Amino acid sequence: MQYRRIRWLYRKLIERTLSRKEWNEFLRESKDEEAGIELSNLIKERLEKGLSQRAKAHQDQPDESIIEDIIATATQAKGQDAAQVKRTSYFWIKVAAAILLLMVAGYLVYQFQPTDPEAVYLTKTTASGQKSTITLSDGTTVRLNSESKLVYPEMFVGDTRQVVLEGEGFFQVKKDSRPFLVKAGRLQVKVLGTSFNVNAYDPATQIAVAEGKVEVSLDSATERSKVLLTGNELVTYDETVGSFSKERLDDINHLFAWKDGILWINQERLREAVPKMERWYGTHIHLAEQLEDCLLEIKIRGESLEEVLELIKYAKSDLSWEFTDEGVFVEGEGCVKE
Repeated sequence: MQYRRIRWLYRKLIERTLSRKEWNEFLRESKDEEAGIELSNLIKERLEKGLSQRAKAHQDQPDESIIEDIIATATQAKGQDAAQVKRTSYFWIKVAAAILLLMVAGYLVYQFQPTDPEAVYLTKTTASGQKSTITLSDGTTVRLNSESKLVYPEMFVGDTRQVVLEGEGFFQVKKDSRPFLVKAGRLQVKVLGTSFNVNAYDPATQIAVAEGKVEVSLDSATERSKVLLTGNELVTYDETVGSFSKERLDDINHLFAWKDGILWINQERLREAVPKMERWYGTHIHLAEQLEDCLLEIKIRGESLEEVLELIKYAKSDLSWEFTDEGVFVEGEGCVKE
């Protein structure tokens, strides 16, 4: 038995990067008594380095019924004969018990379900001023806003459908028995079939639901915060303070009107509206400090940036601007009385 090989397979098991072929090899080699001893030693070392005292306390008294369940789950998932595995050496049983402790401590999230490193992932990005629509393999459509990125598998396999979002996207999820997961920064959004918007541009990530129900949670095994949302509800997660803020609005269409080609700025301060306008037009807007608190209510469709500035000037009277190679510089004495 080549110990180097079994160590390598063991490391890939812990990292959950085993291919199906390597998983079968791992099972096959684990039947060898000497390999079982080697694996037991490897796992013991890992337990001593990282597991909690609670896990260590149970190291010598594994629950035999749970071990049987692990073996049955692993073998059935891979189409193997459970009776055949029961005939393996006692050392393999010891390995299964140790791996169970690893799982309890959080080292293994998925029971003996190695990921396929050959899965094909695609990435779609949008630049400033650009938007894009992506149809996923399950029929779900994603409208991607400017300066955003979506990472998704070419084909969804397994028990979940998962994508990763940076920036902003509007999702119309095709109903399916498998949950649809969107990872956005530290947040995870879980749905079955619904439409919702995820805005993850800023430290304050916002999820707004058009219809259906979603579950928003922190992407951390040590934090339990979860928020359930239904239609016309939104939640904001402030990264700086680490808290959720949930609210219900009579109308939240302004939050995702962008997907239909409308930038709807709904009673926002100019300092909050300018980043959205920059992404919309693909240019830098340098705003004078005295204008930052001016309130703005406007729907931008096909108007040019200069036309929009003209509209703002009409409302703010003293506004002036200059287009340069470094963007547009907007000046003014201040706001009219709000």
